[in-house]
Amino acid sequence: MDQNPPSSPNRITSSDSSNPQIQTTYRTVSSTPFQTALFPLSFTTHSTIHSTTNPPSSTSYTHFFPASHRNIRPYEAIDDLESLYKGPSPSFIAREFDLSRLHSIRHLLWLAGRPVPPRPLHQQVLMNREPIVTEKLEQHLVWGGGRVFLKPVSKFLFTREFWTRELTCKGEGGCRGAVVALSDGEQERDLEANDKAQKKDDAGVCKRCESRQAALGFLFSYVGLVQRESDFDLATVKGLLPREVTWDQWRLFVDELLASPNAIYKNIAVRFIYGELRLNRLNLIYMFTRGPLSLGFMAIWTSYGQFVVQNSAWVIGGTAWIVVVLSGMQVGLDTTLGEEEAFKRASYGFAVISILGPISAMVLIFTYMVVLFVWNLVRTRRFEVQRSQRLGRTWSGLHLETGRSGMRTGIGTGMGTGMETGMEMEMGTLGRGKTGDMEV
Repeated sequence: MDQNPPSSPNRITSSDSSNPQIQTTYRTVSSTPFQTALFPLSFTTHSTIHSTTNPPSSTSYTHFFPASHRNIRPYEAIDDLESLYKGPSPSFIAREFDLSRLHSIRHLLWLAGRPVPPRPLHQQVLMNREPIVTEKLEQHLVWGGGRVFLKPVSKFLFTREFWTRELTCKGEGGCRGAVVALSDGEQERDLEANDKAQKKDDAGVCKRCESRQAALGFLFSYVGLVQRESDFDLATVKGLLPREVTWDQWRLFVDELLASPNAIYKNIAVRFIYGELRLNRLNLIYMFTRGPLSLGFMAIWTSYGQFVVQNSAWVIGGTAWIVVVLSGMQVGLDTTLGEEEAFKRASYGFAVISILGPISAMVLIFTYMVVLFVWNLVRTRRFEVQRSQRLGRTWSGLHLETGRSGMRTGIGTGMGTGMETGMEMEMGTLGRGKTGDMEV
């Protein structure tokens, strides 16, 4: 007698090619992770949304998107503003939920944080972490220097229409990201354990599913941040949650997201398995994995003056300790210890080190600063030439030439950009490259 469960529209049955006796039943994930209509909307027609004569209706979820966003593709010299008046573009969705830089070091995230939900907002304040608004998802819940960066929850994330239209998997390219594995007893099992063809996390997952996992993980992080009404009040005052959302609505929303606590960890991005991440450790990880010119995960200085001050602080602190030791040695030389030959040699060696050490450290700091300046200057100039070629305009002595090999990248013209141009590159004018540089 056949013991397999009957097939239904929301079930998919597959068998392991290596063992025909093993079958796995999948159930499709609901397109919307919640049922509460915090912002109930009725759709306008597609033609109305994209009409050149009629503006988007206030009943359309497109009303909740930003006015514009920057479409950045550094290798094509594209860094342009794009209107979102008529709805989200694919580039906006990809950029809004981009976690690629953190996922590139996912195997090292344990060095920067713990795999637990984040602490609530009131506790963040108690720990002297000032909430700072950021619109980059990768910077959400990153803390350091008495600050914790938090991305506000956009209204469109509370609309079921957005999840249905923009984040529902279409099964393109054999994507397996929109299914949850079930055993014969209807107990949830890990998709990776069932599908042996999936060699690593998120393998074979389409862009829509990647964005969906990031969006769901983002909402899940706020379940940890806003646990009590005091947290809710802080979130609304800081603009982290829409003011239209009430406390009772939020409690119901959280209840629906946590309806299956074990399942949600299998459907969120790996980054959101972790709570807060330390900025200084992320910067160290990036420095060691991407090289010293990558400037870390997130630049903590905005001028070369700040760079010198921050990097010379440890030299100044070390010099203070050297002064204490030298003072002790000086006193020792005036006592019977001064008659010991070993003590004299140690004092002599330490005195030489105390002179050469700080000087060598400051030379290294200034050498590194000069290398950064030249590297940023050359890279900024090269991008300016590429940008000029793309826009079809010339300025500051640029010469447009056809062909990729004939493009001039001389530094002689436009040297007036100087420090300002170099610092603009430090903050990521070129966007994110292969070395993990900062992007704006």
